[in-house]
Amino acid sequence: MGGVPLSATAEDAGSIGRALGEAHLVLRRTRIADAPPFDWMDCDAPHLDAEPWVRPAVARAVHEWEGVRHHVSAWGFLHGDPAPEVFRQNGSEGTCGIIDWSSGVDGPCVYDLASACMYLGRGPGSEVVEAYAAHGPVPLREIDLALPALLRYRYAVQADYFARRVAENDLTGLSDPADNQHGLDDAHEMLDG
Repeated sequence: MGGVPLSATAEDAGSIGRALGEAHLVLRRTRIADAPPFDWMDCDAPHLDAEPWVRPAVARAVHEWEGVRHHVSAWGFLHGDPAPEVFRQNGSEGTCGIIDWSSGVDGPCVYDLASACMYLGRGPGSEVVEAYAAHGPVPLREIDLALPALLRYRYAVQADYFARRVAENDLTGLSDPADNQHGLDDAHEMLDG
């Protein structure tokens, strides 16, 4: 893994948007035969009862996405979890690459953009969105339409993920068992915001 990991700075947000847009431009017509489907959340899953707010919040986010889904045309192979640290800047060349595609799925390109926005704490009109729109395959009108719904969907994915971990007492990769609850609380705050 070469290069320097990026962070949540405004300058890095622009580099992240550009690299993600360029990757999607290349991958937009790519379909991976054994890639998991995009719609992996099950609104009837038992773990969504981890707290009373989880199931209704996830169901609202899924419903909102379903309301705009038919207007979204840019689909392809997605990174699935584009946190800043998977973007690597090569200082000598000024290029930015993306590592760790193990969470890749086929889905709407704006989902990856929504994930990047979530990790960066940014939304519509931000540096990451502007850079992505300038270098990626998704028209700005589609970004404007889909991004709010897919941001909430992405927050719901976080709620689903941490609700499952709380319900199953999954402590994999944690140094503090309270981290799962903290992740669920963060998802709740994002969905309420």
